[in-house]
Amino acid sequence: MTKIANQNRQPYIKRAATTTVRLHVAKAALKWTDEIYRDWLFDQFGVRSSKDMTESQRVIAVKKLDDLQKAVGVRRRQAAPSELDPMTGKMYALWCLLGDAGVVRNRSYSAMAAYFTRVTKIDSIEWATASSLNVAIESLKNWCGRAGVAYTDSD
Repeated sequence: MTKIANQNRQPYIKRAATTTVRLHVAKAALKWTDEIYRDWLFDQFGVRSSKDMTESQRVIAVKKLDDLQKAVGVRRRQAAPSELDPMTGKMYALWCLLGDAGVVRNRSYSAMAAYFTRVTKIDSIEWATASSLNVAIESLKNWCGRAGVAYTDSD
């Protein structure tokens, strides 16, 4: 295969791997066994493995599983990004500090993101501005002060 042909093929391979991973994450979220998952694939697409599906079938399957998760009330966990910007990292550090002290019951990133939404009225932490992050950080500092949790301020 030539270098150009290989470069054109690369995005498809990444996309196929991503949709396959999303299928398996949804399967785990629904707490399905392999047998139930393979039966569902066979009922929906006539195959017993996502490997035998086309990319468009995998995309449709991901959408159907997302809809099914919403219908049965499965909430997706929001993982902390592997590399946080400094302000979001500081906010998460303060959140975890409150969690370690027992002030916050759920010290996950998604719980912190929900807190950010409550405090700033911005729907998603991904849309945060420096000023909105500052508001959230200052509210967490105040919370630490009220709870008697010591933190080091490196501003």
